[in-house]
Amino acid sequence: MGALLDLVQLRTFVAIAECGGFGRAASALRTSQPTVSQHVRSLERVVGRPLVERAG
Repeated sequence: MGALLDLVQLRTFVAIAECGGFGRAASALRTSQPTVSQHVRSLERVVGRPLVERAG
């Protein structure tokens, strides 16, 4: 894992875990759900594997 992890993206990931979903995390972070999704996709590219299980 040679790339650096972005702190904002990591905070977004933690918010998803704490809030129980992308939409609730977006509300807690006062951002949009597409932004939350983008942060997770970026983190997944850095680590090279899925970080969340998507259900619909």
